[in-house]
Amino acid sequence: MTRTVAPTTSATVAVTGDLDLAEVAFCSSGGLSVLLDAITEAHARGIPCAVIATQRAVVRPIRLLHLDRVLPLHSDRADAEAWLSLVARLR
Repeated sequence: MTRTVAPTTSATVAVTGDLDLAEVAFCSSGGLSVLLDAITEAHARGIPCAVIATQRAVVRPIRLLHLDRVLPLHSDRADAEAWLSLVARLR
């Protein structure tokens, strides 16, 4: 699934189960909005998602805004894949 970020940009977010943000060093409010839109669309389509984030600049705003309640944060791909596997078994 591909999500268009805004009508004025060609940026897209692909949602395939995990969103790897481990290399992202900065996340603005716009980035958080795109992330929430992608997760919301994935949930609407029945696609479970896991967010891989290790950088403080990404993790901190997500936690401060309590978005980690709806954005499952994981420290690495193995953890995210284990969580996604568990979710798949529970369905």
